[in-house]
Amino acid sequence: MTLYDILGISQAASEQEIKKAYRKLALQYHPDKNKSADAAEKFNLIQQAYNVLSNSQLRTQYDYTLVLGNQQNTLEEEATFRNNHRNPRYRARSHYQNTDKGPTERYIAMVSVLGYFKKVNYLSIALLLFIATEYLLPHKTEKLEIADVMQRRSGNQYIYYFVFTNGGKFDFSRNSEVFLYRGDNLFIHYSLLTETLIEIELPRTTFSYTNFPTIYANFSFVPILLALLTFLSMIFQKKTEFAFSLGIINIFLLIIIFIMLI
Repeated sequence: MTLYDILGISQAASEQEIKKAYRKLALQYHPDKNKSADAAEKFNLIQQAYNVLSNSQLRTQYDYTLVLGNQQNTLEEEATFRNNHRNPRYRARSHYQNTDKGPTERYIAMVSVLGYFKKVNYLSIALLLFIATEYLLPHKTEKLEIADVMQRRSGNQYIYYFVFTNGGKFDFSRNSEVFLYRGDNLFIHYSLLTETLIEIELPRTTFSYTNFPTIYANFSFVPILLALLTFLSMIFQKKTEFAFSLGIINIFLLIIIFIMLI
């Protein structure tokens, strides 16, 4: 049985005919609507057939394997006839062996997942627009007064940290430009919507500190990388394996960004 037989269409069927046949059979055998024992298996076959035949590149490869398969059957029948010939000295000629198995299950699985990765691309674009908008919006600023400046030893160096009047603390690496004392003020800038730390401003020293593990500071390369890979994924959608790899990386980047925004 061929993939065309599964969908109940001819090999010359158009894209619209393929879609129409798939929708009809998918509704008929979807496990949520069809409770028969073999519904899930049939639905899976229908889905696989559609994934291949709806992709022009995969369909061309599959049609090619059908042609080779027909040639192989003809040659095998000829060889069988010759092997059964009455003349014992007659031997069948060596014949062409079809080694082209067509699209692998792994390849078909990647094609079926690419549809979901398109939604991942849309989600990435929406998130990138949100990040850009939030960064351009006016920042939320909090003023803190230093209650004390203390130090602790870390390996061969000392780490200075500020204790604020509200009880908070903040580690600060030793910097020649930082000369802050008790009673000085800091201005801490957050993003307006997610309150992600962006910058600490030290007005009296004209020094700004941005060494934070956030997407608006040290990890600003993460959304930039996501934007680049999303762009490439949308351009190379027909490059199945490449687009699949990009989709996997984009999902990991999205998870990282979501974690950093929470």
